[in-house]
Amino acid sequence: MKDRTKLAIIITTFLAAYFIPFSKMNVQKALLEAFFMLQDYAREHVLFCLVPAFFIAGAIAVFVNQAAVMKYFGAQAKNLREYRFDLKLTPNKAFTLKGEYHYFMLDGASDAWYYPGKAVRRDRTGASGRELGHEIDVTARIKVTKYFELLTGSCFFIPGGFVKNTGNSPRASWYFLETTISF
Repeated sequence: MKDRTKLAIIITTFLAAYFIPFSKMNVQKALLEAFFMLQDYAREHVLFCLVPAFFIAGAIAVFVNQAAVMKYFGAQAKNLREYRFDLKLTPNKAFTLKGEYHYFMLDGASDAWYYPGKAVRRDRTGASGRELGHEIDVTARIKVTKYFELLTGSCFFIPGGFVKNTGNSPRASWYFLETTISF
């Protein structure tokens, strides 16, 4: 951490301690409530969500090779075209439902599907086509309180003709749950 950042943290902490009216009952209640929320989070969320999630993630890591997943869904994809359609519904301020459709194609029929730095799949003849596949994502964002938000979702990848014609092509699906605490 840079010295300027450390100094800024010290000055900010001092100013907060100087100007926050700790003698006011509302401030005392707010601080006490914050610690009650932290205690509840530690008791409920950590024990019943995070600990089991770590065990599940550990089990998945044993059976699923991360390199195998990233081989097909690399972040530095080359020669890739994406067509997408998004639909977002926000019936109220606390809830948002979002659906996404992605259609992936190669730039040309004889192009390769790349993983960072190397071609993963290639049909130099172009007979396998250009269609990599379709991805469907559904997410829901729920604002539980002013400071706490949940995001959950499900994603599916359905291989296209190019993927099916150039090797193993199982469908891929994944699910997630994310929590956000704002201060």
